[in-house]
Amino acid sequence: MCVTHHNDKAPPSKRTATTFETAWTGYLAYLLRKANEKGKPARHHANAIKLGDNLILPTWGKWSLIDMSADPGAVADWHAKMTRVHGPVSANRAAELIRAAYKRWGKRDTNLPERLPTKAVDWNVEEPSQHALAPKDFKAWRAAWNKLGSDVHKGYFLFCLLAGPRPGEAARIRLQDIDAKARTFTIPNAKAGKDIVLPMTREIGYAIAMAVEAPPTSPTIKMKGLRGMKRGEIRVVARKGPHHEIIDPDLVFPGCRQMPSRTGLPAAGQALRHTVRTVHAEIGISDMLSSFLLGHALDGVNAKYTAELIIIQGEALRAAQEKVSRHVFDLLGLKL
Repeated sequence: MCVTHHNDKAPPSKRTATTFETAWTGYLAYLLRKANEKGKPARHHANAIKLGDNLILPTWGKWSLIDMSADPGAVADWHAKMTRVHGPVSANRAAELIRAAYKRWGKRDTNLPERLPTKAVDWNVEEPSQHALAPKDFKAWRAAWNKLGSDVHKGYFLFCLLAGPRPGEAARIRLQDIDAKARTFTIPNAKAGKDIVLPMTREIGYAIAMAVEAPPTSPTIKMKGLRGMKRGEIRVVARKGPHHEIIDPDLVFPGCRQMPSRTGLPAAGQALRHTVRTVHAEIGISDMLSSFLLGHALDGVNAKYTAELIIIQGEALRAAQEKVSRHVFDLLGLKL
């Protein structure tokens, strides 16, 4: 005998009755497990919980996944409302989490429609901040930098302010990417898709050593690995122990992948890269040398010829890097 509801509709199947809340619980468990496997703090998991509790679950918790897939317009309208109430970035992150949770559950339920609930979402354009430190701002940045509790973090941000890498690229640099003899460092798997080898100045070596060696007692150079260095000589010793946030002895700056959002510095993350580009312009570094130092791909020039140009410009590139490092140290009031 067929059992029906009072409205004569057949009861939902198990597949139809799977709610987003069920998929969300599974997705959060997945995020936590991945963080634990990598030995990393579960920050993405924590951020997802906040967005889920505040933006996602109040609307979608009791919806079935199939209903969400069948009504992408409702999801798009919700995204537009979240944009007005919580801002474009939070709305995008919340919608991305809905998409990820749906796709993750789809691996368990092969009958789930391939049409994503977020198919009709008009994603907000997220413009990266163009904020950069002005010369008058460097002393305030130095004062805030002095207060950072970790020498790993201090070395990381000073390195970013000296060399201008993308924040994630700097956080991925490993000890084997530092060539003390050649006085170079390598940014592995940069945005352009290639490893980028750049000159390492004494100032950049100081920032690296700050993260790798025993902690200094002050921001002037007093570390045993750099004390008594001859000009142009860089020495980096092996890390003495694992960082408390991530068990990976090879990273130069462990635990720094998500630092910019919680530093207290007047400028961090991409703003430091913009600052370095501004410094290049202020002290007369040519556009080509600036592009090389920042790891940009040159328009209309393939990777092979870019590498050859970098080799040809090697001495000029090192001289430019040294000029930048000296200028930044002067602005910060640091001395070698």
